Amino acid sequence: MPLDHGPFLDGRNKHLKSFFLFEVPEIKMKVPKKVKRYCPYCRKHTEHKVSDVSSGHKRSALKRGSIERARKRGRGRGYGNLGKWGSKPAITKWKQKTKTTKKTNLLYTCQECKKSHGQKKGKRTGKLQIVEKGEK
Repeated sequence: MPLDHGPFLDGRNKHLKSFFLFEVPEIKMKVPKKVKRYCPYCRKHTEHKVSDVSSGHKRSALKRGSIERARKRGRGRGYGNLGKWGSKPAITKWKQKTKTTKKTNLLYTCQECKKSHGQKKGKRTGKLQIVEKGEK
């Protein structure tokens, strides 16, 4: 089904029609809960449990207050290289986000030695589902 771009693609902007020809589908990926793969610790092929690595920890609510408190105590005041207290990061709210998907980050846990190892190379996908082997 073609997209309706409204009055934007009227007579003046026909040359942009090729720019809007396709729409990006949502990419879904289903991964089985258990797979048989090589374990570098056992040095043989064993059953592995698949899990998705969660993103890093969130910054605590106290962080902002502690920076302000440090400023009042005299950190980041004066001349010269102020190190950690010297500059704020660039504002990213105006930057345009280019990627619409993230790469998968899977963790494989060996069922024999219980040791885990990560995925070598992630695949770009919008939604990751870990399902039973027979499920569709």
